[in-house]
Amino acid sequence: MEKQSNDREGVQLSYGVFLDLDTLGFITLRDEISVAHPLFPVFSEAFERIGLPGIPSTLSNEELQTHAASFYESIYAEESNHCALLQQRWNQVGGIFLRYANELFNYPYGGPMRFLAYPSIWRVYIQQPEQHAISFPLERDVRDQDEAFYVVLHELLHVFFFDFVGATGLLKDRSDVWDVSEIFNVLILQQAQFADLYPKHSVISYPQHTDVVRDLQEVLPELHNAESIIKTICRHVDDDGRAS
Repeated sequence: MEKQSNDREGVQLSYGVFLDLDTLGFITLRDEISVAHPLFPVFSEAFERIGLPGIPSTLSNEELQTHAASFYESIYAEESNHCALLQQRWNQVGGIFLRYANELFNYPYGGPMRFLAYPSIWRVYIQQPEQHAISFPLERDVRDQDEAFYVVLHELLHVFFFDFVGATGLLKDRSDVWDVSEIFNVLILQQAQFADLYPKHSVISYPQHTDVVRDLQEVLPELHNAESIIKTICRHVDDDGRAS
């Protein structure tokens, strides 16, 4: 049977170095990561690379690109090779991940079918559905051989998650959607079938989610679809409030 256009197994990723996408990614991150956010120190430190003492609040896109351009030039060859290796990896096993995701969500996918995956200098990584883009660590920032590939899959799973809950209204009016999404990702990506795709990387949760993840790992093997898993996470969080 011919695959439908909204089948996740038809999603394609192209890896490359894109300063313009990383600039847009910065704007998203600046708006989302407050001083109280657990990732703020890491995000702030990244700006030392481009000669800025901290996160700029008033720079235009063009000014930010000017500051980042010389750093990008110095890493271009290294990151182009990094992207080429990750592209090979995706071409080999990306289809397996997409098949697992299709089985997990079991619901028509309404998001982009083509994504650009690019290395980011900000040390915090995101999905950008409007730009059809996903960011991942620089070669020099990875802590293990599989981390960059894992981050791409983690962010792509977020894309599928938010598309699913948006279409189904499953988390409508909840204020903890980010927490639920991160708990969901860790529970899924720790499963053996997914973990086999990045065997040299250990999946860990944010500290505020550790207890919830540990408790839910005991019931997860009985659940095989996204809706059941999301509902189980919500019930657990509502019962003890430990996700936030």
